[in-house]
Amino acid sequence: MTEQMRQWAKRKREALKERWASGEFSDGFDVAMAVKNAGATGACSAYLEIEQIEFETLLEELDDGKHVGTGPEGKGGTGNSV
Repeated sequence: MTEQMRQWAKRKREALKERWASGEFSDGFDVAMAVKNAGATGACSAYLEIEQIEFETLLEELDDGKHVGTGPEGKGGTGNSV
C-alpha cells in the first residue's frame, strides 16, 4: 500500500468526520438518520482499514496461490504489474 493511498484514505475519513460534525447525516426521521449514520460509519471504517493495512498483508490476502506483486519472480511477484 502506498503512502499516497494512505494519505488519500485519511483525507476521505477526515472529510466524512467534518460532514458528520456539520450535521449532514442528521434527519428528522429516526430511521433515515440511522441509515445515513450507518453508511458514514461503514465508509469511515473502510478508510481507516486502508490507512492501516500493511503491503505484505494486502499481498497475502490477494494471493490465490500464484505469485502476486510487482517484484521479479521469486521476490513476491511474477515480474508483471498487478
